[in-house]
Amino acid sequence: NSYMQTADSMLTKQKIQLTDADIDTIKILKDGKPSVEVTTLSAEKNVSISPWMIVQPWKRAVDSEELTKFLQAAVAVSMNEVVEGDAKDLSKYGLSTPKYDITISGKGKTDQLLVGDDKDGTYAYVKFGNSNTVYTASKSALEFTKTTAYKLMDKMILLVNITSATGVEFNGLGAKGILNIEQKPALDDNGQEKKDSNGKTMYDQFFSIDGKDVEDKVA
Repeated sequence: NSYMQTADSMLTKQKIQLTDADIDTIKILKDGKPSVEVTTLSAEKNVSISPWMIVQPWKRAVDSEELTKFLQAAVAVSMNEVVEGDAKDLSKYGLSTPKYDITISGKGKTDQLLVGDDKDGTYAYVKFGNSNTVYTASKSALEFTKTTAYKLMDKMILLVNITSATGVEFNGLGAKGILNIEQKPALDDNGQEKKDSNGKTMYDQFFSIDGKDVEDKVA
């Protein structure tokens, strides 16, 4: 009875502690080799609307919807049972060289989930961080660990943050045109510069094509 209470306590405690909103870095290793790394970048370094960027195996903006699915699945993982409290031989469970090694960080904290061999058709062996306690978890709940960089990346061919663009050149059918983009401080009714909630100056964008102003102004 006391063992069951201890096991139940371990099942409750040992899971991803970070919330999806806390996470700012994700690292996925497959068969011990770096597979995917995603992190948040400052607005000055980011070319996309999303604050997230894939930095491994290549640099690419992130599909926010796919990333949200990944994060929600990661923090929702729950254990089915405690297999061994302090395993001396992790190789029995495929955890000395795990198939997948997921590390997520944020708010100064780090959680690590390692996925080993399948126990059967329904469950796989897992452990957390440096602990040698081995659990089983549903294979269906662990599907997110197989996420690839391609699945997480934004599929747009051309992705540019329009707020940092100064012009666009068009070529086709023997003709060429240049759309110039100029940013000027936005002014209120009193002629004063507008500020956002953080006290930063707001800007209006003005467009011209081959030197001729475009009437529409984007605030």
